[in-house]
Amino acid sequence: MKTNVDKLKILDLNRRFHDEVEADNYDERMGVNHSILEVRNTVLELESVLGRPLPAKGRVVDLGAGTGNISIKLALDGRFEKVTAVDISSKSLQVLESTALKHGVEVDTIVSDMQKLPFETNSLDLVVGCAFLHHLPDPVAFMLEVRRVLKPEAPFIIIGEPSYFGAAVTNMVKFPLVLINRLRNSFSRERLFHWEHDQIDVHTFSHDDIAEIFNSNFKEIRVSSEGFAEPVIDQAALVPLRHVLPDYLPLRVIFTVIRKVARFTDYLIFNPLLPASMKVTLKISGSS
Repeated sequence: MKTNVDKLKILDLNRRFHDEVEADNYDERMGVNHSILEVRNTVLELESVLGRPLPAKGRVVDLGAGTGNISIKLALDGRFEKVTAVDISSKSLQVLESTALKHGVEVDTIVSDMQKLPFETNSLDLVVGCAFLHHLPDPVAFMLEVRRVLKPEAPFIIIGEPSYFGAAVTNMVKFPLVLINRLRNSFSRERLFHWEHDQIDVHTFSHDDIAEIFNSNFKEIRVSSEGFAEPVIDQAALVPLRHVLPDYLPLRVIFTVIRKVARFTDYLIFNPLLPASMKVTLKISGSS
C-alpha cells in the first residue's frame, strides 16, 4: 500500500476519470445487469464474504457506488428501508439514477469527496462497496470514517480490491498495450484526458496491509481472495484495448464473450486450485 500520495491530485484524477471515461460505458463493458438471478447472486456473494445473512432492515450505504452495480441490486432485493449510493463521480451517479428509475426502485445518491462521509455517527446498519478502496489516497483514514458512521456491531463488506500479486501480474501483461496507448495519445491532435493508471488505481493490498487498515478498528475481520483469469485479462488487455480500438458493437460482443469465458475458467480451475496469495481480488468484511 502506497503512502505519501498527493491526495488532492488523486481525488481530482479519479473524479475526472470516472466522469469522462468510465461512467457512460462501465455497465456495458462489465456486462452489468439487474436480473432476478444477478440480484440473488450478489446478495449470496455479500453474505458469503460476511459469513452470515445481511441485516433484514435499516439503512445500507454503497460506498464508491459508481453506476450502481451493488446499490440497485440491494434496492431490488427489497430488504432494506433505505439504500444510499455515494460516489465522487456525479456522472456515474446520474447513470445510476437513470438505471434505478428504469427498474422501478429508489436509490438516494450523494456526491462526496470520499474523505468525510456525509452521515451522522452511528447511523448506518450496513456499509458495502466494490472496488473503490484502492482508488482512495488514504484507505486507513477512510475506514476510520466507515467505523464512525456504522452503528455498534453493524457490518461492512468490501469486495473487488486488488491484491499485490495480482496487480504485479496485470501490470506486466498490460505493459505493451499501455505503451501503445501512450504513443497514440502523444501523436493525437485531439485534446485527450491523460492519466497514468497508478494515479487512478492508487493502491494494491497485501494481507499485512489489510491488517493495518482493519484489525485495530473493527471486529470479526474476514479476508478471502478469488479470481485470476478474468481480472488479469480484463485489466491487462480489454481495458487498454478499449482505449485504442474503435467502439464497434462486434468488438464489445467479443470482449464480453472473452470475459465470460475467463470468469468460467476462474470458477472451474483457478479459484479451487490457486493458493490464496496468487489470486487477484480481495474481499473483506467485519463489524464495528
